[in-house]
Amino acid sequence: MNIFAQECANDLLGQIFDQNSGNRSGCVDITDYSGSYEIPVAIHVIRDIHGNGNWPPDSEIQFMINNANEYLAPQFKLVPISNPNDCGSISFRPNEIRQDISTDMNSQLAVKGLSRVNPALVCNIWLVRNVIGGNGFAYNPRGTPFNDAIDGIVVEKDRIHTTTLVHEVGHYLGLHHVWGPREGDPTNCYEPHDACSFGDDVEDTPRSIRRYPFTNMDCTYSNLENLEEEDKFFCVHGEPIPCDNLMGYSTNRNILTQGQRDLMISTINLYRSSLGAYNNSCLTCDDPCKPCYYGTPPIDPNPFNPFDDFCSPCHAGHVHLNETVINGVVNITQPTLITKDLTINGTLNVNSDLYVAPGKTIFVNSGTLVIGFQGHITACRDNWNGIGSFRGNIQMYGGTISKANIGIASANHDTKIRSYLSFFNENKEDVILTGNDDASFESTTFLGSQNGVKLYGLSKVTHFNNCTFGYQTGSGIETNYGSSIDVSNNNQFTGCSHAISLGNFFGTASNSIVGNSETASNQFTNCYNGVYSVNTSSQIRNNYFDNNKYGLVLRGLNKFASRNNSYTGSSYAELIDGTGDDSNQSFGNQYSSDVGIYPHNYNMGYNFYNNCFRTLWWDVNALGVINPAQFGPNDHAAGNCFTHGGVKDFICTTGNTVTYGIPNVVASECFYPDNSGGWNYNTSPADFSPSTGCGAGAMSENQYGYIIRMECDFKRLKKSIDSLQLLIKKIKDLPNSNGSFFNSLRINILERHLRFAINHWAWCIRKEGRFRDLKEWYKTWSKEYPQDKYFALDMTSTTASLREYSLAKTEIDSIARVHHLHPDIVTSIKMSVDVLQIDDPSIRNIDNAGRIFSASELIYRSKVSSYILDASRYQLLYRVAKMTVPEAAYGRALLSYLTGEMIDPDQVMPISGRSKNVVHQNMIKEIYSIYPNPSSDMVTIKVQFEDPTATYNYSIMNTTGQIIITGTLHDESQLLTSEIPSGIYSIKILKNNQYEAIKKLVIQK
Repeated sequence: MNIFAQECANDLLGQIFDQNSGNRSGCVDITDYSGSYEIPVAIHVIRDIHGNGNWPPDSEIQFMINNANEYLAPQFKLVPISNPNDCGSISFRPNEIRQDISTDMNSQLAVKGLSRVNPALVCNIWLVRNVIGGNGFAYNPRGTPFNDAIDGIVVEKDRIHTTTLVHEVGHYLGLHHVWGPREGDPTNCYEPHDACSFGDDVEDTPRSIRRYPFTNMDCTYSNLENLEEEDKFFCVHGEPIPCDNLMGYSTNRNILTQGQRDLMISTINLYRSSLGAYNNSCLTCDDPCKPCYYGTPPIDPNPFNPFDDFCSPCHAGHVHLNETVINGVVNITQPTLITKDLTINGTLNVNSDLYVAPGKTIFVNSGTLVIGFQGHITACRDNWNGIGSFRGNIQMYGGTISKANIGIASANHDTKIRSYLSFFNENKEDVILTGNDDASFESTTFLGSQNGVKLYGLSKVTHFNNCTFGYQTGSGIETNYGSSIDVSNNNQFTGCSHAISLGNFFGTASNSIVGNSETASNQFTNCYNGVYSVNTSSQIRNNYFDNNKYGLVLRGLNKFASRNNSYTGSSYAELIDGTGDDSNQSFGNQYSSDVGIYPHNYNMGYNFYNNCFRTLWWDVNALGVINPAQFGPNDHAAGNCFTHGGVKDFICTTGNTVTYGIPNVVASECFYPDNSGGWNYNTSPADFSPSTGCGAGAMSENQYGYIIRMECDFKRLKKSIDSLQLLIKKIKDLPNSNGSFFNSLRINILERHLRFAINHWAWCIRKEGRFRDLKEWYKTWSKEYPQDKYFALDMTSTTASLREYSLAKTEIDSIARVHHLHPDIVTSIKMSVDVLQIDDPSIRNIDNAGRIFSASELIYRSKVSSYILDASRYQLLYRVAKMTVPEAAYGRALLSYLTGEMIDPDQVMPISGRSKNVVHQNMIKEIYSIYPNPSSDMVTIKVQFEDPTATYNYSIMNTTGQIIITGTLHDESQLLTSEIPSGIYSIKILKNNQYEAIKKLVIQK
């Protein structure tokens, strides 16, 4: 905190005194005053808003007081009073300063009003960070009307070990500088010496002049040569300069004259007689809010008063939970304030507003935190840290967490979270979980944070049902390091940068489900990316994507199935970029977007079939050179209903021969692609895809459905794999099989099915935790297909998962030699192995001394990894992320894990992407109110700042997501609820058929 002043700001305050000095006829009469005086002082340490700087402990403050008392003795003694808000402390420490400081009266009020004891009873001393142009100042009561709003002393915190305080105490008790109040005027040097008319009002002080050149001079003859001639004439006359007085500016000042001491006593008796009447007994720790602490009578003009500060324990708007540890059961049933870090070893039930002071943390340490429907944990003013957990049980039943740095953070500490009908609002981050945490979210709303839920390395699947994510600048849901999610049943994502982001770096794997297999499930609206995936296994099914820049984005190695989704308004429905050799597919989808499917770079096993296209630009554009691989040089497509009508149906500019199956039954004309431009394909009767329908309405069977239905029946899976291998061998053994297009096509189809079965088997082994068997499985197939680098990479990834880190690096070197991997990719994979070793769950978040990180450290850690990413490593990962080969996905995902950055290859898109049409939550003008809530017979929904051109609708849903009432909203709409059973409901509000808000409603009979 900066106070603007000169070297001693009393030069400014003395200007008023100077106006009256000419009226004085002589020195102050002090003959009647004597005695000794104890002066009670209150020390206020004023921090800046960020708490910057090395602030003095109480021991240093006590040193400053003791040092001043040595110079003031025997007549005067400063006696610190205790701080009622901090037992045993001699200093008052306000939380923050909330406005800038200048030199005018209002600025002084702003600083001194932050913390003050009645100045009629106590000398207030404020320690500040910096007094620009000076070291401190004090209010001199002589010569001006008394003003208790600015009365007191201000000292720089770095002047504790100097005589600054005793100098300012002199001003506080009526002394002026030894040269008098007028800057640079040598009135106290004239002969004869008339100090009482023109100088400092004290006769026995030395002749002096205040000149900047010798502000900090010591009293030696050698410094005389630095004086100007006029100063020598008036003040020196060949004698040493008398500069040791404490009311001067020299560095070795050390005395007060008897005249000065007498004048200080005079000031106490005339102007500060009530100082001795102070009663310290009222300042106790039993009741920190006694009125005597803030002065009696009240200060006028009204200063800052903790009774008016909502973050003060004294505020009437809440009670104060004055505990730091909960071992039993505590119930919050009325508005309550926490001003210190709180550790929960027992149970805390929150059923009202719980306000947390800035920078404080709630730490669930193997205890239980329950946030009920009426419960709301939030900041009393500025952001609080959030909730940290170590093996905690956090249950949210309709409760809210808001204005936290991180709503809930647990780092591999076996935390269990159950959230139902709850809200996360205006947090910087909502939820960050890693390792062994177990969480599920149902009917939960996440609004306005950077990221909604971030999951790293969770061994259990995290479930999301009927949740709402809105306006995250990062991701609604983000996963990495092997975290799997199940996002089903009417989850809504609106205005997010990335609605769902899935990723895995080398050595980790996940299997996620986005959507329901039976009915339309999730909605992705106005996002940049709907679902974004790097190196994961995922099923994207029965989702509705509307007006996103990209609906589904798959970058690098991915095992995926996109089925029965609907894309409308999106610039690019599906962007499939270098997903490798896996048997990936898009089928049964409806594309009513600008662009349908854009597969480019290396997507050898990909096929699309039984889709319906109604696009504006083109349906499918197979772009880029795709190199032939062991599983055949053919992509496959069949059974699609194309747009026609001048729209390019199927643009093939690949290095492959793409086989498109023409239906062998009577079918609509749309099943036959328009032959206009850019073709490199062969057609064949589609006896393997006989459907005459297409799109989501047909609910077509997955071509790999017979394998999926086997689940993890290893006996049936092995029989199927053996049969596929046998069929492939028989066809290959036929005469001239290599020259037969039909036989090549059959081999291509069978080998894709074989690979799907191999991957399905592998995932079943992984689910059972049999990583040794998984490695042997991949090893078997890497020998069977020695030219396939991805089986080899999967084998070595499993080696890393087995914590055989050195062996994994050796195997990587061998794969790199055989398959000519780029050196940067090899290094990025080895970096992934190092990260796995450093972030091993058994040692994660434990320091070198074996100490588990505290709650505050959990909250404030900027990343979940302990790996140190220097500039050169960062640049390498960045280069890898920009590559287009599938295995670049390892570096891309690792960079995202370590830094949060999602870097994609540079590419020229055939058409410019449509910008997402997002209205950020801060731009929404409407305010939606529900009252009374709880309700019994009738509830009112009020729309403030209604857009007259818009249409507003509402739906009331029960806890299963079933809609029980719908209708149109106006400025103020009343709904009968008498027939609705008691319970908790959600009111979903739409504006022009776009999601706007969701509100909780309680029905009580």
